[in-house]
Amino acid sequence: MIEKETYLNSSNFNKSMGKKSLLFIFLFLFSLNFIVAEAISQRQDAQLGEQYIISQPCASCSYINITVLTENGEVLKNVPMVDEGATWTYNFTPNESVRHDVNGVGDINGIDDSFAFYFYVEPIDSGATIFILAFFSSLILGVAVLHKRINFEKWYNKIQTSDKTFIKSSLAIIPYTLMKNVFLIYYLIGFPIVFLVNDLITYFNISSIAYMFQIFSNIYTVGLVLPGLFFLGDMVRILRELWDNIQNQNWGVE
Repeated sequence: MIEKETYLNSSNFNKSMGKKSLLFIFLFLFSLNFIVAEAISQRQDAQLGEQYIISQPCASCSYINITVLTENGEVLKNVPMVDEGATWTYNFTPNESVRHDVNGVGDINGIDDSFAFYFYVEPIDSGATIFILAFFSSLILGVAVLHKRINFEKWYNKIQTSDKTFIKSSLAIIPYTLMKNVFLIYYLIGFPIVFLVNDLITYFNISSIAYMFQIFSNIYTVGLVLPGLFFLGDMVRILRELWDNIQNQNWGVE
């Protein structure tokens, strides 16, 4: 009996090649997508109104310029970055809660080359910020009412007279000292209020007062040194008086 010769089935062959082609195309597109993701990568998110450091590594570059764009147009145009050694940086403060695309050019190994990446700017929670602002404002109002209605000098003297031990008077000296120098409380509570208002100005893009309020915020921060020194002095005095109270107790020993 003569054996039949076996030939390749053209239809099976075409199916096999078709599957391999599809696999090759898939791998190619996947690799291309990976390359694009590497070339135009997402950087760490920035915070609205807070300084963000745009960085690009390049040890051989003599210059790097960047342009920053958003959906609303150019934010920065061809600005030079600062050489920090192996990395170039630019300090940027975003005032829009959108995606920021960074396009840059530098002479890598003496040859001009370009790069691109992007980052998102996270918005502040305006509702929570307004709530916290209202809380601190209410706190200042509460302190003002308390300071006006209560004679803390008389209250403290009464506790000292009636206290047979040093415990009540020692505990009372803290609120007494704070309310005696109530401006310290106002200043300390006002500190977060200033920065909460600054965040809201940035969020609502009130450019007419943003610059002046930023200067005021900086002055307020530097001015914190003075009430801080007063507060430190009061704490030293409180500890000294507590120690004197402890030493003045005979603890039942005649």
